Amino acid sequence: MSLEYYLGNFGSELHSSLQEQKLRSIILSENDEYIVMHELSSFVLSQESLSSVMVWMTIKALMPAYGSEYLGLAGDDFDAKLHLLIQFAEKFPEVALFKCHTAECALLAAESIEFIWPLLIDGMLADKKNIYYPTSEMFEFIQQSYSSFEFDMLLLDKYYQPCDIATFDDWLAEFKIQYKSIEQQFFLKNLQWKGM
Repeated sequence: MSLEYYLGNFGSELHSSLQEQKLRSIILSENDEYIVMHELSSFVLSQESLSSVMVWMTIKALMPAYGSEYLGLAGDDFDAKLHLLIQFAEKFPEVALFKCHTAECALLAAESIEFIWPLLIDGMLADKKNIYYPTSEMFEFIQQSYSSFEFDMLLLDKYYQPCDIATFDDWLAEFKIQYKSIEQQFFLKNLQWKGM
C-alpha cells in the first residue's frame, strides 16, 4: 500500500492548514526517498509547533504500520528513520508519540534496551490520552529485559484500569506468579484497585 493510503485525507481536506498541506506535498513528492526524508526533516524541524495532524503525518511517512510490508520512506533503513525520529523527539519533547515511535523504530534498528527503554517509558508517561499502545514486538522485547516489571506495572496503571475488581484481581494473581522478588511481591501486595 502507498503512503497516500496511510495518510488518508490528512493535509488535503478543506480545513487543513497550510502547514499540513505543505507536509503532505513533501511526503508524496516523486523525488528520491532520501531527498524526501531530508525535505521532511528540514520542514518539520523548522516549525515552532506541530498540530496533532502534523505529528500523525510525520510518523506515518516513516512508519506507516508495523511490519516489513509497511516500510514507509527509506524502506528498511531503520537507522535513517531513527536518526530523524530522534531529532523530532528532541525538538518537540512535549510530543509523546515521537518518543514512543522512536522507541519502536529503535527496536527495528536493533538498538539495546538501554537505548529503547528511556524513550519508551518517557513517551508512555507523557501520553496522557493513551493514544500509543506498544506493538507485540515491543512487548516481547521488554518482557525479556530487566524492565519487564516496571513495564507491566505501567500497563496495569495506564491501560488495564479502570476495570472491574475481578479483572484487577486476575491481573494481580498473574503478576504475583510471574514476579517473585521480595520487592516485587511487596509492591503488588500494596497495589490498589482504581474502580470502574
